[in-house]
Amino acid sequence: MQKACDRVEWDFLKDYFLRLGFHSIWVQWVMQCITTISISVKFNGDQLNYFHPISGLRQDDPLSPYLFILLANLLSTLIHQALNMGHLKGIQLNRWCPTLSHLFFVDDTIFFLDGKVLECQNLANILNQYCLAIGQAVNRNKSGIFFSKACPSTLKENLAQQFQIPVLHKIGKYLGIPSDWGRSKRDMFAWILGRVNSKLDGWKENLISKDGKEILIKSVVQAIPQYAMSIFKILVSLCRSIEKKDSEILVAK
Repeated sequence: MQKACDRVEWDFLKDYFLRLGFHSIWVQWVMQCITTISISVKFNGDQLNYFHPISGLRQDDPLSPYLFILLANLLSTLIHQALNMGHLKGIQLNRWCPTLSHLFFVDDTIFFLDGKVLECQNLANILNQYCLAIGQAVNRNKSGIFFSKACPSTLKENLAQQFQIPVLHKIGKYLGIPSDWGRSKRDMFAWILGRVNSKLDGWKENLISKDGKEILIKSVVQAIPQYAMSIFKILVSLCRSIEKKDSEILVAK
């Protein structure tokens, strides 16, 4: 979403909370926290007069993340309704798992669709309704569509034209981790070993003492796979390769 927090309409937010069943007094308290703010801007070192915004959520406000989650839940509800009505299909990794239609992370969203023009049109209509109600807009410059290998090229162009976003040939990384990989776990975690080798090779060429290298290894190299290890089970062979590389750097003169 484009400037997701700045484009939230206050009138819709209030009506949405009342529709969810929150008490009117609680809604009034929350709206007072949102609407009773003033902002001043520095221009060429001089502070300008204060003004009052008419929409948006403050990103540094501890209350804003919870309000944004409630708003994102509205989009999720619209997607689930479309699934129940048969307008969207989603994907299933196997016959026993639930249907996967979308994934949310802050203001980023991944939608899983069947390769049909009608289904893309239905999702585009849902996004238009959601953005029109809340005041948000899809950031098409930072969005893309990714297809499976079996999808024909002509169909790819038609589907991408429905959303007016470019076709992605590689998804790339998200939060520092590759978004897609094959069946090989060794290839999946090859990027970790590559980053470790690039760090250690640079230290090997520099005149750094053994104690200095040991401090760098503990503070930098060991932190590289930390986030990935909190999500995936790292291969033992990969850990041994990193330890072997660390030992080579420590004994190198």
